[in-house]
Amino acid sequence: MSSSPVDQICGVIDSRSAFLLVTHFEPDGDGIGACLALWHALRARGKTATVWIPSGVPAKYAFLPGAHEVVREAGPHEVAIALDCDGARRLGATADTVNAAEVVIDIDHHAGHSPFGHIAWLDHSMPAAGYQVSELLKALGAPLTREIATCLYCAVGTDSGYFRYANTSPQLLRMAAELVEYGADPKAIAEATLDRHSLSTVHLAGRALASLSLRLGGRVALAVLTAADLAEAGAEQTEGVIDYLRTVADVDLLVLMREAKEGWRTSMRSLGSVDVSRVAKALGGGGHPAAAGCTLHGTRDEARAALETALAPALSEGGGG
Repeated sequence: MSSSPVDQICGVIDSRSAFLLVTHFEPDGDGIGACLALWHALRARGKTATVWIPSGVPAKYAFLPGAHEVVREAGPHEVAIALDCDGARRLGATADTVNAAEVVIDIDHHAGHSPFGHIAWLDHSMPAAGYQVSELLKALGAPLTREIATCLYCAVGTDSGYFRYANTSPQLLRMAAELVEYGADPKAIAEATLDRHSLSTVHLAGRALASLSLRLGGRVALAVLTAADLAEAGAEQTEGVIDYLRTVADVDLLVLMREAKEGWRTSMRSLGSVDVSRVAKALGGGGHPAAAGCTLHGTRDEARAALETALAPALSEGGGG
């Protein structure tokens, strides 16, 4: 009888000594928090561990314990563990180095992507990669510390909208309560990641709101940011900008299109029954039913038309309107 992916990962951790931890490009709180929580646990077991984020840790996550030791360059390690990547295509600049490891492990909670590496633990019933790391630490018998609890609370908190999204479950709330018991500070973590933004991000959000239009019979709130918008706002990343659109009433979907070198990076959030992961996958992307993304090509009008063509049947299937 074959062992479970969790048992296999535990075996690798027990038998190997050097680990490289990565997440997807344009990393978020779940990917960063999950990496750092596992990093703390591996170091406590006497392992050599490195968290590699080529773009660096976004300022809003710099408070996380261990964030100052995240590197922007790294070489091959014995074991590479990819967390929250939603497929190999989102490894970005880390891909070649990850694939050069003797053992590659894919830990993810996104639905629908193809596994990669030697061991894949894919479970879309899990609310966040941070939740998976919590389960892995239990399987390892690794104790919770204040540092690990803080990283895990950030991971599951940001990916559940601080327990407002559909992935919030009794199990997740019980986990959050345990993390608070071990020293995670809910107020400080939420303020750092949810309520405090750099001036450039706020300026960028203003530009997104100014571009806002309602599409497809008023069911989709769409905002567009051009490369000029990012340059003039002095912003490099758009994480959190789409959340400003949540104040728009009576819509089913939020969409943010952002101009980039490779095309129009498009983020979608479902506020109802529409599964945006199916739309994103049809357009070459992926994600969760409630939050997904893809990259569109062509002019702004061409990209928007392609998106609306893909969204229309999903809205019809999702009901409402």
